[in-house]
Amino acid sequence: QQPFNATIFKDKKQQQMALKTIISPSSLNKFVDFPWTEVIVGSIPVEGILSINGSDKPTTLQLSSSMQGIALNLPEPVGKPSEQSRPLDMMLYFEPNFSRLKGSLGDLLLADFYFQNNQLHKGLISYDRSLVSPQDGQFLVAAYLPTTELEIWTPLLDLVQGSQQNKAGNWDAVFDLKFDHLAVATLDMQAITAKVRALEAGLNVQFTSDLADGQITLPWEEQQALTIDLVKLQLPEKVLEQSSSYSAIDPRQFIELDISVDQLLIGDKSLGSLSFQLRPEPSGAVFNNFSGNLLGMELGIFESEAPAEFFWGHDGESHFSKIVGPVGIVNIDDLLSGLGVPRVLDSQSGKLDLDLFWSAKPWAISKENVNGNFRVRLSDGSFYRSSGGTEATLKVISLFNFANWTRRLQLDFSDVVGKNLSYNSFDGLLGFNNGIINLKEPLKIQMPSGKMSMAGEFNLLDETVDAQLVATLPVGVNLPWLVGIVGGLPAAAGVFITSKLLQKQVDRLSSISYTLNGPWNDIEVSVNEIFADQLPQQ
Repeated sequence: QQPFNATIFKDKKQQQMALKTIISPSSLNKFVDFPWTEVIVGSIPVEGILSINGSDKPTTLQLSSSMQGIALNLPEPVGKPSEQSRPLDMMLYFEPNFSRLKGSLGDLLLADFYFQNNQLHKGLISYDRSLVSPQDGQFLVAAYLPTTELEIWTPLLDLVQGSQQNKAGNWDAVFDLKFDHLAVATLDMQAITAKVRALEAGLNVQFTSDLADGQITLPWEEQQALTIDLVKLQLPEKVLEQSSSYSAIDPRQFIELDISVDQLLIGDKSLGSLSFQLRPEPSGAVFNNFSGNLLGMELGIFESEAPAEFFWGHDGESHFSKIVGPVGIVNIDDLLSGLGVPRVLDSQSGKLDLDLFWSAKPWAISKENVNGNFRVRLSDGSFYRSSGGTEATLKVISLFNFANWTRRLQLDFSDVVGKNLSYNSFDGLLGFNNGIINLKEPLKIQMPSGKMSMAGEFNLLDETVDAQLVATLPVGVNLPWLVGIVGGLPAAAGVFITSKLLQKQVDRLSSISYTLNGPWNDIEVSVNEIFADQLPQQ
């Protein structure tokens, strides 16, 4: 019990009572069921006036306090230490039962609660926001802050969770929040609006910002995964350049996440859609159950095969990454252009089979550390003549560009239209070994009127090649091709004379094998054999 002092008097024919008393935080549960003792530290001394009105007006109780000596365990700027004063004013209405509580704390924090049958019917707490009326059955917390640190509000959210799971009244808490900017992970998000609701499944956050729109659901049960569903996620163009700020990330400490993004952008460039699950393990984190269409890659479409999976491992000192599984492809040009590669190749359909690993964080993959196999199968597309460029990636792709080789070797394919070389199928298995690409199976292209294949090794470190290339096309209707070879490559003359003994094969198919040796910018090409349309597997 608390001391209570009262003086009864009449003012303008209205019965009134001046009072002084002390309010304990736990007594506030009579109005709103909430763990007030976790937020308010210390009993509140108040002074007030009780005005007993006639039947046409409600009876009111006006209370005020300096809040000196009372601490509010809330993050700044809402909270305050006990030595700081902040004026508290409240008005309680009785008609005749208790029906409304209206109040303010300082200049920015306002509250307005409505009651029916001694239970909260709807309520509002507003901080630096225009006043709005809450819906029936709603406890609305509306706040504006220039910025804040999300982590410091976690204790309050935990209190809301507990009060919602154990509440006796028929009301739902809703947080309507606005921020100028927030730091989330390494991103600086601007113009954020968010609505937070306590649902049966968990705490639901619906939000909009300059970088992302969508919702997040934090489950009540710890064993359930946090769910992130985004309509849009727009990352800054330099997001990968911030990798130094990710140096302390330990994938073993990740939480369980289910993530989906309907529209993923970097800068103004749309990458497509993506969804996946993240699950931590004792040795790292696994990313699986991929779906969506990302840069033309169709994820999760091969139901009869083991799905694609990415693993990020960490042993406390070093990191390693691994990706395995199939990925569907529509137009390979969408993937290459998304990676900044000029147009060299397109397709109508295809498939990539990945089995790659590197001893580094996921974004630290490089030509020096990547190992494993990469199979590519494409259908119905064209190669486009291109220059090698100065970037290592462009140089490598240029070496596998069969349209470039038809031009250099003066091959007269009827499939060449302008600068393009059309194909029916393109297939190959590339092995990566610390800077060396080995064509474990010949890289093959089948065209309507011929075929080409390539095998050998490509050194990504010193940019040299040691390979073979075979071109096969019908000569019965295109004999000038052989004349072009002899005229364009004199070294082929002796081999050609010997091969004339096989005239019947010339009537069917003509094949010629070339050796490719030397640095990428000055490859030495020489004829190896005519009618050699088969390359050995490595």
